[in-house]
Amino acid sequence: MFKRSLSLLLSIFIVAFFPMPARAEDRVFKVQNAHGDIYAVGQKHLHGEIYLPLRSTCELLGYDVFWYEKDRSVIINGDNHTYTIQPGSRLCVTDRGTVPMIHAPEIIDGSTYAPLSMFLNIMDLQYIENRDILKMKSINEQAGAKIWNKVDVYRMMSNVRTFANKERLAGTKAENDTAVMLFNRFKELGYSVEQQPFKIYGNYLTVYPTVNRLELLGTAGSGYDTSVVLNSKNGSAKGQLVWYDETVNYKDKIVIIDTYNYLFYEYLDLIVKNGALAVIMLGESYENLMYGLYEEDKVVAIGVERTHMKDLRELVKNNVKVYAEIEVRGGVWYGISYNVIAKKPATGASNEILLVTAHYDTEKDSKGVNDNGSGIAVMLETAELLAGIPGDLEIWFVALSGNKRDQNGSNYLMSSLDKKTKNRIVGNINLDILADSNGTRFNMYTVDGRKNIISYFLERSAYKQYGEPLSVLNDMVGDHRTFSFADMPSVQLSQDRVYVQYYNREDTLGQLSMVYLEKAARVTVGAIYSMISKDTPSIRELDKGYNIMSKQSFDLSILASFPYGQTVKDVESELGIYGQLDPSTEGMAKLQYNIKWFNDLNTKTYFVYDYFGCLRSVEVHFINHSVEKSLEVLYERFGEPSDRSRTSFGWTSVYGNYYDFDHESNILSVYPYAPEDRIMGTYPVSQRIIKTTNGIHAKLWDLVTSVFRPQDIDYISRFSVFTDYLGNKTGYIKRDIPDYLKTDKTEFILFVDYYDLFDENGQFRNYNQTVRVLIHEYAHLLTLNKTQMDPEGTEERPMGYNSGSFKENSMVDTFYKQFWQDNIVLWKNMNVNDFYRRLSDEFVSKYAATKCSEDIAESFTEFVLRERPKGTSVAEEKILFFYQYNVMIDVRSHIREFLGLKP
Repeated sequence: MFKRSLSLLLSIFIVAFFPMPARAEDRVFKVQNAHGDIYAVGQKHLHGEIYLPLRSTCELLGYDVFWYEKDRSVIINGDNHTYTIQPGSRLCVTDRGTVPMIHAPEIIDGSTYAPLSMFLNIMDLQYIENRDILKMKSINEQAGAKIWNKVDVYRMMSNVRTFANKERLAGTKAENDTAVMLFNRFKELGYSVEQQPFKIYGNYLTVYPTVNRLELLGTAGSGYDTSVVLNSKNGSAKGQLVWYDETVNYKDKIVIIDTYNYLFYEYLDLIVKNGALAVIMLGESYENLMYGLYEEDKVVAIGVERTHMKDLRELVKNNVKVYAEIEVRGGVWYGISYNVIAKKPATGASNEILLVTAHYDTEKDSKGVNDNGSGIAVMLETAELLAGIPGDLEIWFVALSGNKRDQNGSNYLMSSLDKKTKNRIVGNINLDILADSNGTRFNMYTVDGRKNIISYFLERSAYKQYGEPLSVLNDMVGDHRTFSFADMPSVQLSQDRVYVQYYNREDTLGQLSMVYLEKAARVTVGAIYSMISKDTPSIRELDKGYNIMSKQSFDLSILASFPYGQTVKDVESELGIYGQLDPSTEGMAKLQYNIKWFNDLNTKTYFVYDYFGCLRSVEVHFINHSVEKSLEVLYERFGEPSDRSRTSFGWTSVYGNYYDFDHESNILSVYPYAPEDRIMGTYPVSQRIIKTTNGIHAKLWDLVTSVFRPQDIDYISRFSVFTDYLGNKTGYIKRDIPDYLKTDKTEFILFVDYYDLFDENGQFRNYNQTVRVLIHEYAHLLTLNKTQMDPEGTEERPMGYNSGSFKENSMVDTFYKQFWQDNIVLWKNMNVNDFYRRLSDEFVSKYAATKCSEDIAESFTEFVLRERPKGTSVAEEKILFFYQYNVMIDVRSHIREFLGLKP
């Protein structure tokens, strides 16, 4: 002990009078948390003392660590105490006063290191010297019961039984009754509660009018058959008929208006504004339903077929006064849903709000026990435990509806808030799908797959209680998306959803896990308790410090190969960059980066991610520079453009990026392919022949006519060779315009991408893959033609199809009903990756899971190229599906004969 004290005094003397350079000796040091887990950390030797990496050491011990952006000061919370230090300062500010340190923390290689003496003398940790272990007191040694130990899983199960015992479609009585029950429960807990009503739409809510009547008064004739006008106001009107374009005096009149007029909506607004009693809309009805009013309850409206226009013109002309009576009764176009908002005020002077949300509506035929009775139960338990706890953060517990209707509830909530209130909201914890017994683990989902200040508190809570990390994954499906795009750090706490039951009738109480339910509540309660603690600084200030890395600048080459199709995490890891979410773009995630592309130009850079969180493009915005200056630099870098239009310049690299400069916006966009198809040649098909002088295009058509049966080539009106350069689309078909449909059978243009199929020498890149592409497109031809689908079909289109409707008992109709109908709700609500992972044995390829039309095409391709399978999986059943159709067997034989395969 004497030797150690002497050594320490000598070290202080040497440092004080003979400053030495910072030496960095890397050695292994160990830390032991309250659970007894031991972890290794790096260490440095500076000023004769051991220095440890501050953040990793504290977090492994169970402390929370926050950073202030301005001066890089660090706040450490834990064990009921707070410590604030700053690199270079020997003073540590604690909740018990300011304490001097022997040595100041240092920044080494960009990271903050703290001396061992600080952990021992100020934070009162234990040091096992002979084992080099820095040890925190065990859980049993820590004083006081933690709030998360008060979580009552039986109370939560009771709440699940109460609130999740029936289907709760948004806008229905069952859902409204649940809103009332939630309102009352929050009231019982002592909260200030409000119900926020909003309109909700859905076919299940629509009731067509029981009365839809037009009667001409004092006029000979039987009148006209009428159609229901979607969204018509209920009511009756009696008045003079006038034409919309023959007068401007609409007051107290019934106005006849042509829906085909290109100024229809302008006239309609003018008619309503000027006091018309009602409108008669001339148009085309579908199954006695006419469209045109996109705002419900705007005006009493009734539909008449446009074929009667001439008759009505004759009837109402030359200022002859003709009167009519209109009556519409019993129409219902929407329902009313409710957000239930319970507010817990801050006890201090905090101006910050935390949103804790969970939706309570369900899909059809589902009781929604896990989705999302579990989330509601966890939210109610959190509200109950925090009700009497003082805190420096205002909390809004919000039970949302309309989640299954495109997040209508969360969208309405945000639209209802004024700017001042929105600016007060510092984050959102969204609780959704938490307790299925088949679940494997909890994840935190953000729109960009990156951590934020909210995920930090959840992760620390889980680690403190269970010693387990929580993964952060990207997912844009859920209410957290709404809040993220309102520029709020938002996290959806949820189970890994590949194997859990939700969106279906299997989501029952028997599937619920009490273990997962309790764990979700403890993690949530612990995170929020830490956030509202008086020892936790402003969440907004902590968020700035948390995202300090996003302020860094990076150097990249504009000619770099960008990892398109990858997640934010993978993109940033590969390129070595770090950015921050820009909330301005709805539907896609944009992250802003400080990247120096061009030495003499200031730019803002955005990486744009699609709905599934994969890199789609890069945008470089030129700031404070003229278009001429931008073009000068781009010409110098890329040379002459390969494409020019009125508004843009394009540079093509077949094997790299496509650069598109829009000189109206002064923005350079970088794509993995051309943003628009470049048509290289389009040829009418006549008697199964095209006329072209391009040898390669002719070579490709010859292959088409070899793969397709002659009679099926007759479906093709035109053949088009295009390119969007390597990647993206390889081929597709679309219905042609009537001018090119020379026979009753012709329907489609067939498109194929030149550069995906041919190299620079005009040789097939991969002949077998080219044949596979043509077989795939052939399948579309066979399953989308008029024998299978009515392109003008008016009933609700099948999910995954752009237009038209299935013909009853057609091949595609049978395939859809057999393989997709039961999974369509999952497909609609899950991203493609999760949908495929959940049902991977049902698809012959990952691409087949994108939608039904691609599934049938991919399955058909395997049907042609593979031997007959045994049918041991759903994917193989899809291949066997085609053997029941003689025409498909004949197509298979034709292609296999051409390829030299046995029948």
